[in-house]
Amino acid sequence: MSIKNRLLLGFCIVSIFAALEGYWLLFRLKESSNPLYKDIPSSIEQLTATLEIEGLAQQIRYYDEVLTQSARNYAFTGDAKWKRRYYASEPLLDALINQSITKSDDRGRYLFEQLEKSNILIVKMEYEALKLVEDENRSMAIDILESPAYWEQKGIYDKILKEYYFKRGVQYEHAFETSVVNIRIAAKRAQEVLEQNVRWMGFFTLIIITLSVLIGFIITKSIVTPVKMLIDAAVKISEGDLSHRVNIDESSNEIALLSISFNRMTDSLVNANAKLMEAKDVLEKRVEERTIDLLKTNELLKLEIDDRTKAEENLKIAKEEAVTANRAKSEFLANMSHEIRTPMNSVIGFSDLLSSMITDETQKSYLESIQISGKALLRLINDILDLSKIEAGMLKIQYEAVNPHTVFNEIRQIFKIKIAEKGLDFIIDVDETLPSALMLDETRLRQILFNLVGNALKFTETGYIKIQARKQYNEKDNSKLQLLISVEDTGIGIPQDQIDSIFESFRQQDNQSTRKYGGTGLGLAISKRLIEMMSGQINVRSSLGKGSIFEFTLPEVDISSVNTILSSPEQPFDITAICFEHSRILVVDDNEFNRKVIKDALKLSCMEVLEAENGEQAVLSAKKFSPDIIFMDIRMPVMDGYEAAKILKAAPETNSIPIIALTASLGIRETENINKSLFDAYLFKPVSMSEVFQILFCYLKYSEKEPVEKDNHIRTDTSQKNPELTINMNELEDLQELIIVMESEIMAEWTSLKGAIEIDAVENIAIKLLKLSEKHRVDALNQYAAKLLAFVESFDIEQIENSLNEFSAICDKIKGV
Repeated sequence: MSIKNRLLLGFCIVSIFAALEGYWLLFRLKESSNPLYKDIPSSIEQLTATLEIEGLAQQIRYYDEVLTQSARNYAFTGDAKWKRRYYASEPLLDALINQSITKSDDRGRYLFEQLEKSNILIVKMEYEALKLVEDENRSMAIDILESPAYWEQKGIYDKILKEYYFKRGVQYEHAFETSVVNIRIAAKRAQEVLEQNVRWMGFFTLIIITLSVLIGFIITKSIVTPVKMLIDAAVKISEGDLSHRVNIDESSNEIALLSISFNRMTDSLVNANAKLMEAKDVLEKRVEERTIDLLKTNELLKLEIDDRTKAEENLKIAKEEAVTANRAKSEFLANMSHEIRTPMNSVIGFSDLLSSMITDETQKSYLESIQISGKALLRLINDILDLSKIEAGMLKIQYEAVNPHTVFNEIRQIFKIKIAEKGLDFIIDVDETLPSALMLDETRLRQILFNLVGNALKFTETGYIKIQARKQYNEKDNSKLQLLISVEDTGIGIPQDQIDSIFESFRQQDNQSTRKYGGTGLGLAISKRLIEMMSGQINVRSSLGKGSIFEFTLPEVDISSVNTILSSPEQPFDITAICFEHSRILVVDDNEFNRKVIKDALKLSCMEVLEAENGEQAVLSAKKFSPDIIFMDIRMPVMDGYEAAKILKAAPETNSIPIIALTASLGIRETENINKSLFDAYLFKPVSMSEVFQILFCYLKYSEKEPVEKDNHIRTDTSQKNPELTINMNELEDLQELIIVMESEIMAEWTSLKGAIEIDAVENIAIKLLKLSEKHRVDALNQYAAKLLAFVESFDIEQIENSLNEFSAICDKIKGV
């Protein structure tokens, strides 16, 4: 069949199929629109038969509105019909919610359970309001129905329904009624349009077929025939007949021009063919030469590819080993954290217990040394874990409103005693106009300052340590500022060629005596990375032998609209000062010492303590004794804390008991794995007693005991700067000799202590005063010397300073006798 006939046939077939397709589509549209128009449910009750859950949700929304309006109308009018309507509808709403929970999938069931909780609170307030109306107290009933708590629950109720409709992909406001009306109107309109267009479809189809046939004839005559001639010529030329030419009438326009170009191309091919034959011999010779060169090059490339393949395989193996090593390191750190923190929990926990029991100053000083050492070891563990988290990208910056002045004051209190021991000046120069509420991570800022000031103190023997803080406002946005903080010291300094290396993990300055200065080389590395995580940068300027300045900048710090309060230093937590109402506490831990720490502390506060060694025992004890709160360890044999918590939260008799997670594993993923739906809170080991009692304050009722005065050790009232001193003439013997010794020896040594306190010198003064008081029988001087010596033995710097300041007044009193 010729191209002409094929084209004509094709146009006809296409036109016929187009017409048939049009009629078929119209027929299908008409048929499909009939049920839309006739069979669409006309009410919510009918709609629930096909979309049961959506219908239940719509009915819940309807009865909620009925209950709300009935309660409010009864409160405002006092008409009893509204009360009857309310009591009749409320059980229906409750049944609909329960039915929705039962029939929903997991996604919807959670929302309906939350809806049920909110409905219980709303119904409780509405019942209370109805009761007040019955008691002829309508004003209080209206106050309840207009209260923020009532409308807050109504907002939660409405929000849950909206979220449910959103997840189901359904419009919330009048979703079903609007859809039904719109569909019925659209279906009716579609019927009318279809009836109008069916008549026109035949006419347009006939026109399309006629035009298609006409266009086919025109295309065949003007295009197909000339193209066929060109194809025949191309075939002959491709077979090698370069003498063939195409002759087409000039009136054919573009096709004629194409034939002329085709003939010229043929002529060019004849000329080019001759030249190609000439170049063929030359190319063959060159190809032979190049082939030999390529063979040699290919051999070299093959060798190089083999070497690179081996190198890539080695690199891949090395990468896998590095990943495995890093994973092993993280797991090692997590396990070591657990193993180290478990005994540390006992050390710090029992130290906290002893601190509330021991009153002897010497014993207290020993106990404080244990606590300080324990906390230092804990800081080292935390530094290693922080570094591991940073390297794994798991450490997050938590921004909140922070008072920077509070942070600087806390740093002053932390290092006050150590700086006084070295006789250094501690200068804190903070811009007074620095806002009292900035959006910062308080914990990480304190950690950075602690590391920088701690390093400065470690390497500075004379001179001063200075903290300076300045601000620079953003020119375009006054709600942000740039915070510049520097820590300056007059210590040993850093060589210029070692400044960069001091920020590397586990690296310290060359030639630094570890025995003398100590440290792990982690503080600066962690500080630098924390500053960079807050989009800041840290710089160092140092002169060897003169000191160093560490300066870091935090850009784009938001100024909070909430003012923070300058907090005072925390007071020691006294366990014996708190008395809880009779409560039953379940402590679950496989380590006996960890249980004993919490058990002994809680017994001091009048609480009954139950113990369990694993999750399985915990479940049995909780179901049997119904404790008021459970402290649950995470890692345990037999059954771990997660599994036990799941069982307890799933059981109706124990799902309301607060469960506090205890974990000694501060691994990279440990905190993320703590399921907040299973645990009401969590504590990290080693757990301090103040943290335990802060949790108990949230869940148990308690009272504070009356303070009991302890008179078996010496204390000084530091609020009295000039204490009264009474000396009788009868108590003195050889008064003139006493005055001469005090002026010539004691006063000279006392004057030398100005500016820096040396413990040995203070102890020497106290011993001399004791001897003088015994020799001259001066009881007041004996009491003062004994008190000063007690403070020296307990290493209480603050009390030593206060006592030394009293010495001048004592001398003046003796002289005046």
